Amino acid sequence: MADWTPLQQHTGAQYGVSDGDLVEATIAGNAIKGYLNGVEVISATDDTYSAGNPGIEFNYGVGPSNVDFGLSYYEVDSYDD
Repeated sequence: MADWTPLQQHTGAQYGVSDGDLVEATIAGNAIKGYLNGVEVISATDDTYSAGNPGIEFNYGVGPSNVDFGLSYYEVDSYDD
């Protein structure tokens, strides 16, 4: 298992993801932002890496409720300045 450090965590129903929701993330330089249905819900900055392959994690630390979830579709875009 890879080592990772959460940059931010939010809890509560307003951060939950339901069937049909659109989850997006952007990284520009060291600025990381996460969106749920077009609304920014989390942001952080991280100077640890200048390049690499970021990932998204859901349901960290919620016990047995994380056994039945997944993405039905995903798309990755990359833009060079």
